[in-house]
Amino acid sequence: MDIPTFVPANPNADILPVRMCNELVYCERLFHLEHVQGIFVDSADTISGRDEHERAARRGRRARASKSSSDLPPWPELPRSLDIISSEFGVRGKIDFLEIEDDQVIVVETKHGRAPKQPGPRSWYDHELPEVAWPADLAQLGLYMAMLREYGLDAQEGRIFYRGSRSTVTIPWSEPLEAFLHAVVRRAREVGELATPPEPLRDSPKCPGCSLHDVCLPGPGPRPRRALPASLGRHRDPPHARNRRDQPR
Repeated sequence: MDIPTFVPANPNADILPVRMCNELVYCERLFHLEHVQGIFVDSADTISGRDEHERAARRGRRARASKSSSDLPPWPELPRSLDIISSEFGVRGKIDFLEIEDDQVIVVETKHGRAPKQPGPRSWYDHELPEVAWPADLAQLGLYMAMLREYGLDAQEGRIFYRGSRSTVTIPWSEPLEAFLHAVVRRAREVGELATPPEPLRDSPKCPGCSLHDVCLPGPGPRPRRALPASLGRHRDPPHARNRRDQPR
C-alpha cells in the first residue's frame, strides 16, 4: 500500500516517532535523553515491551472484522498491523493491532502494566484528561487514532488493554483529545530544540524504575531496585498523574 511521505515545512524538522511522544508525556527529560541525545538503555520493561510488539506482529496479517463490516477505504483489506505516517501531526508509528466493528476501525494497544486504580482528575499542563488511562498511553493511542482518521478511516474510539490488571479501557475520540495531541507534538518539538535536557523530576515515583535512572541521576548512594520480570505487572506511572512533585522546578 502506498502511504504519502511527510515533508516538513521546516527542512530541518524531524518526523517524530509516536513512541517518543509517549515518552515526552511520561517525562520530558527522558524524551530529550533518548530522542535528542540518542541514549537508550535496555531494562526489563523495554525488553518485555519489545517482546510484546514482536508477538503482536506475528498474530496474523489482517484485521478482525465483524460480519456487518463492509469494505473500508482506502484499504478494502485493512492490515491487522500497520506502519503509518501523518502529514498533519508530523509523526510516524506502527499500530500493532486493529479491529473492525460495524464499519469502525478500532486501535487496540496492549500495555504490560496496570490501569489506573485511583479515581481523580488527571491533567497534562492545562489539558484535562480521562481518568481511565495513563496520560502517556493516552497520547500514544490518540495519535494512532488521529492518523487513521487522517486517512479517512472511521476511528471513533480506541482501546488499551492493561495486562497487569487484565482490564481494557475505551477511549472515545473527542475535540479535547485532539487538542491534547496537538499540544503533545508541539511540546515534543520544543523540547527537541533544547540544547540541554529539562530538569529532572522531583521526588517522583517514576524515577526508580526508569531504564535511564543512572544516566539521568548519577551519583553516590544505593541504587533503587529495578523492575524484574516478576514485577512487570506494575505500571511505571505514579498513582496520580496530577502530582506537583512530578513537575520540574
